Amino acid sequence: MRVKARVFCEAFPRKDVDHEGYVVPGIDIRPSDISIVMISEASPPDPRDHYYARGSPLFEETTVHAFKDAGARVASVKDILELGVYVTTAVKCSKRSYAIGLSTIDECSTLLEKEIALFPGVKAFLLMGDVAIRAFPYYLRRDRVTSLRRARGR
Repeated sequence: MRVKARVFCEAFPRKDVDHEGYVVPGIDIRPSDISIVMISEASPPDPRDHYYARGSPLFEETTVHAFKDAGARVASVKDILELGVYVTTAVKCSKRSYAIGLSTIDECSTLLEKEIALFPGVKAFLLMGDVAIRAFPYYLRRDRVTSLRRARGR
């Protein structure tokens, strides 16, 4: 399954994020292999620094370093994926300034919701930073409403 083919946004533009930095992972992945989703704040200003970019992207370097500090034997995001950890951002565009407004986080969390739905076996979420922490309750609220509707047959 290709993540990018399933998650896309039509709600541009937002004033506090830059659409030029829009990134949804263009990787092929087997959803059943993922048990943990690690969510950081926003995509990097330069898409070539995103976790799954070719070469030595900055987001990959810092994440691999953190996993190594925790004792994992990894050298790339691919190795992290093989551990069952999918890494993504709460907001798929890069930030224009330090903060992202709550309305943007709410709007963008719909993409995160679509992305998380691709992985039915997730057991844990790692929320890395304020934007990820603020986005997650929006996802949970919508997920709970959807679950209730399904249970009621609507």
